[in-house]
Amino acid sequence: MRKIHIIHLLPAILSVSIGISGTLVIEHSQVKNYLEISFSLEDNVLSTIIIILLFFALILLGTVILLVLLKFKALSVINGMYFVLFLITGLFLYQVYIMSLISLLNIFINENIIWIISIIFSLITSFIVLLSKKDIPIFITLTLYGGLLGPVFRLMLPLWSAIILLIIISIYDMYSVLYGPLKQIIETLGGNTSGKSLPPIRGALIPLKGINLGIGDVVFYSLLASISTVYPTLSASRGLMVAALIITGYYLTLKLVKKRGYAPALPLPVTLGLIGLLIGIVIGIR
Repeated sequence: MRKIHIIHLLPAILSVSIGISGTLVIEHSQVKNYLEISFSLEDNVLSTIIIILLFFALILLGTVILLVLLKFKALSVINGMYFVLFLITGLFLYQVYIMSLISLLNIFINENIIWIISIIFSLITSFIVLLSKKDIPIFITLTLYGGLLGPVFRLMLPLWSAIILLIIISIYDMYSVLYGPLKQIIETLGGNTSGKSLPPIRGALIPLKGINLGIGDVVFYSLLASISTVYPTLSASRGLMVAALIITGYYLTLKLVKKRGYAPALPLPVTLGLIGLLIGIVIGIR
């Protein structure tokens, strides 16, 4: 049995808070229009199928690569891959928010300066995740990073495609953690994490006082909070209500972790969050 404390709720609390805040920043800036035009896809059945197939193809490819590298105990290669991934995606992510803040503040900053700032932030993020010896710096960095990704994904994905993806990925998460490849990865890493507060794979997991949460879980919490904030109309109140239900679902998940040692982190938070979104729409929270 694992010890669960109130502090372990922080990943869910911060991810949905950052998701809502990031959504409001982007929605009130000119960057929103640029992203919607750049990543515009029709919200229909074909687009949804393509997005889901592409997403799971990437998951399958990543899982196979991870399992093969773990078999050969190539943790340094895995960590190097995550370092490069954070470095590259961070350049785009930080540019989006820097440009959004510039737009909100109605100031001008040279494009080269924006690039330099984004590169610096990306390097800081990547080096903290790779080199930090403490869980708190990694926890703060990855939670902020994952929380900021949610609103960006929401703009890149058609609305109903994002909602259906949340449902399907939650079902897959349950299977994968309890019976599938994630269960195998958890068992493979079990011996490497004994007595340690930091996971051996840097970037895939967010460590906090002995509990590890997947970076993808944080992204999806933020994504759902972001969707709830803007659909069907912009409403911070509806977003906060759904965020509270996501946190409740995460608390119940921690209860399962206390008994089992591990549990899928998406099904309960996403289910409660989507129920909250439906209720918010029906009763007209604005």
